[in-house]
Amino acid sequence: MQKMRFEKREVKRLMVVALTLLVSVTLAAPTVAGAVKQKVRAPGPPRVLLVGDSLTGNYGPGAATQLRLRGYQVTVAYIGGSGLLDSDKCHGRYARRLLRTVQPDVVVYQNKGNYNLLTQAGVPPCRPQLGYGTEAFYSRWERAAKQAQKILTKNGARFIWVLNPSVSLRIDPGARIVPRLNAIYSKLAPSGGFVDAWTAFGGTTYDPSLHQADGLHLSAAGSELMANLVVAAVG
Repeated sequence: MQKMRFEKREVKRLMVVALTLLVSVTLAAPTVAGAVKQKVRAPGPPRVLLVGDSLTGNYGPGAATQLRLRGYQVTVAYIGGSGLLDSDKCHGRYARRLLRTVQPDVVVYQNKGNYNLLTQAGVPPCRPQLGYGTEAFYSRWERAAKQAQKILTKNGARFIWVLNPSVSLRIDPGARIVPRLNAIYSKLAPSGGFVDAWTAFGGTTYDPSLHQADGLHLSAAGSELMANLVVAAVG
């Protein structure tokens, strides 16, 4: 059973969840007897959902502030150490819960590839467990990403994947896994539907000034850069 070693500190924090939720109400259109009720969008300004792992926790607050100044209602939903193959995500439960509670118009999704980190918090990986970074791992990760995108765009939301920046080469196997996951996100993204943080952060040239000392998380400068990229993508 393998773990992504560079987010062990996140496990100790046990699923830090930052949710800035405004009230979301599901309305039903008037119907005649026996007719099927049609869900309609709850009233309010355009809703943006920023969802992901601890990197979303890094950049999310700054992006949310900028987006609110542009008139958006913003939800930042992150779980440190989480991944798309956690048992609450690979079957779509988490995405459905966000769809129901947030009703987003725009979804920005980021995940750097955490695997099997939250077992101590009661969220084991989906069965069967896979070798971390194996072809089977990538195949199932792609299916889970595709499912999350399908669920969260069910009501017509615009979907944006974040192509993650590189991590320090001393982080193994994370340094090798990030580019493979970015390729998956690029493949799934609707036309123009991704934030290319990989290129903006230097591609394969790791810039330590944009990261914290652990080689993974974003520094203040990195968080600001990521927030600006996301805000520009949302528009």
